Amino acid sequence: MNTGKIFPIKLSFSISLLSAAVVAFQLSLIQILSITQWYHFAYMVISVALLGFGAAGTALSLTKKFFVERAESILPGLMILAGLSMAISVSIAQSEFIRFDSYLLFADYT
Repeated sequence: MNTGKIFPIKLSFSISLLSAAVVAFQLSLIQILSITQWYHFAYMVISVALLGFGAAGTALSLTKKFFVERAESILPGLMILAGLSMAISVSIAQSEFIRFDSYLLFADYT
């Protein structure tokens, strides 16, 4: 790993920006779900996010040695992947195959 002083500053700044983007994305999802669906579906965003953070923490603690050795090459790709997945997930969620409409849960299509 690079032991220079510039790398930790850039790394801290980029992780801060990614964390802010994740929080902003969660807040926007909460607003969208509270307006378009019933308000209690907005709390599902929080619980799924906490589940994801817990699963990611477990995976990172189990594979710590692998990621520490390759952090400089893996971390930028993972950050780009996180940004792309946030951008694409909303459009995928609105596709007809995956679309969730809570008002149609009790409709009978038979």
